[in-house]
Amino acid sequence: NNHPLHGGQLYVYAEHYHIPMTEWLDLSTGINPNGFPLPQLHENVLRDLPSDNDGLEKAACNYYSCDHLLMVPGSSWAIQQLPFILDQFSPHINTILLPRIGYKEHEKAWSLLKQDLTFYDDVPSDEQLTNCDVCVLINPNNPTAKLLSSGRVVKIAQLLKQSQGFLIIDEAFMDALNQYSVASYKLKNVIVLRSLGKFFGLAGLRVGSVIADDEILKLFEKQLPPWPISHPARFISQCALQDINWINETKLTLAKQSLQLKSLCEAVLRPVFSDCK
Repeated sequence: NNHPLHGGQLYVYAEHYHIPMTEWLDLSTGINPNGFPLPQLHENVLRDLPSDNDGLEKAACNYYSCDHLLMVPGSSWAIQQLPFILDQFSPHINTILLPRIGYKEHEKAWSLLKQDLTFYDDVPSDEQLTNCDVCVLINPNNPTAKLLSSGRVVKIAQLLKQSQGFLIIDEAFMDALNQYSVASYKLKNVIVLRSLGKFFGLAGLRVGSVIADDEILKLFEKQLPPWPISHPARFISQCALQDINWINETKLTLAKQSLQLKSLCEAVLRPVFSDCK
């Protein structure tokens, strides 16, 4: 009954089932186990307060191919703030369209405002989109892995725009497939969330990005405390975002491992399904 709401915290399950942590294969978080290798920290990184002009924002803009963004203490922080930010920006918001299966923090955050929550399966229909004020899209979805092309996402945004609706796109798992991202598209009614936790394997740093219209970013910025991201987190994040060789090699490695896992699962499960016929 006291199991974690989300992934991680493996010790809870190890204690509950009396199985040592070393005997578990934890797939619950989707974090790259071979994450970005930590660079050596200079003395000033631990001694000095973080600075906003250290180059992190520029590195993130280059990586996401966008003109401006806001670095935040994890994309989950942004998810929690979004309902209140959009409520300030556009008070007419009432109906929220969410994936029935997906990261539940989106639903939890919107339920705090007691909005009218509606749900879609797999992909929202045109009818659902014309009858909502905000649509939340997780692309690719966690945990279904459903992936929509950037063209399909743009059509969803355009349909929402006709009724002054907003599209929130959680791209936390997009790094290996950046060609599907809309972070660079400059769509005024679209808010893109990105994270360094999954692909880069740096979830412990709690660093994310919000890519949106300037007016929305200003409302987000007002909610940030002083020094929202620690100096070591900013330093490591900048190194990761600028390491093109590591990024490209990791994309190739993940693609290769994905094919290996697919072949392994097919080999193991094919006889099982054959016996069921």
